[in-house]
Amino acid sequence: MILTMAAVAAAKGMPSHGFSVSVDLQPHESNGKNGKGGAFKSEIHLSEQFTSREQRILFNSARSCEVHHLLQGPLEFHETLRIDGDQD
Repeated sequence: MILTMAAVAAAKGMPSHGFSVSVDLQPHESNGKNGKGGAFKSEIHLSEQFTSREQRILFNSARSCEVHHLLQGPLEFHETLRIDGDQD
């Protein structure tokens, strides 16, 4: 989120400082097949230096970042182990 906000701020000519994001993962049991789920609780901190329009732009950019969208959908993890240098 913070990188998206910084990129949007730079593109719009806004200061690239004066904002921060804190994210907390709150795990919970779900009814899904994996048995666990969770919620990400994000708090976006903006300096008073931004106008209300700039605040909306930065808030919306945080909400629409690619990582945010990825984490909203179902995820799967597929791991592969490769040992480099062992060429027998």
